[in-house]
Formats: sequence, C-alpha cells, structure tokens
Amino acid sequence: MELDKHAHKRRKRLEKYARKYRRKLESRLSGKGILFERILDYETVAALKNNWLTNFAAGVNTDDIHIDEFMWHVFSYERLPCMKGDEATARFLAQAKAHCYILFQSHNYAYYLEHAATLAPNDFVNDLDFNSSDLYVVSKSFNWTYVVTHESTVGPYYYNKKMLL
Repeated sequence: MELDKHAHKRRKRLEKYARKYRRKLESRLSGKGILFERILDYETVAALKNNWLTNFAAGVNTDDIHIDEFMWHVFSYERLPCMKGDEATARFLAQAKAHCYILFQSHNYAYYLEHAATLAPNDFVNDLDFNSSDLYVVSKSFNWTYVVTHESTVGPYYYNKKMLL
C-alpha cells in the first residue's frame, strides 16, 4: 500500500512537470509563429510511433537493442547509420520543416506543427529541464527524423532516408 502511495505521488509530480513543459513549449512555438495541434488521442499517438518504427527501423536488425524501450536505440546501437551530435543538429536546422510532428517516447501525446521552418532544438530542449523523456521530431511524410535523448552524452541524432552517409 505504501508503494502505491509513493508511485501515485511520483506520477502526480511528473504530470505537473509535463504540464509545465507543455506550457513552455507551446509558448515558444506560438512566439515563433509556428502553428501546432496537441494530439491527445492515444490510438493516434501510438500509430505515429508505430509509423516512426516502420519508417526508420524496418529491415534493421533490432535484436537485443531494446527498441521497445527506446526507439532511438536503432541509432545508438549503430544499426542505422546517422548523423550525431553537432552535425545532427546542424542538419536539422538546415532541414525544411514546413510540417512535422513532435513525438515523445514516454508520453501519450504528440504535436503536429505547421509553418515550422524556424523550429530549433532550443525550442524544445534548452532550459526546459525536461529530461524524463526522449523527443522525436519527424517530417509529416516520415522521410527524416531528429532525435533528442534523455541522456546528455548520447545523441542527438539526425537521419534522412535520402541521405548518403
């Protein structure tokens, strides 16, 4: 019973933290003129995550990399070649981003963005203190993705299906 009480308190703290994060993120997006829709439907969010896996992990050997826990393991275990670190961020900043999604590994909501050309990592990471989740920015057509992990020494990653590595 005591464990359930602590788990409930922890969940409430995380929910409060997530609300604060969403407010800051949405404020930054609005401030840049980026139109967004928060997607709250569980099935839709699950379908978007499955679409990410289908587009970026299909045909890749995912044995023993715990992709069910962290989709970005397809990059960190080097099963799919990608850009990393500053190179990944530079490519993401240069990427046309008219329409894209922001997905979260551990949360059942997502965002659909329009007019997102000015979207930058500091819009969703810098000083938001949101280290409890991994974040995936992906094009509407699922042709490219930019991934920020919860681990400060791992990633970010950028992958584009048309990219020659």
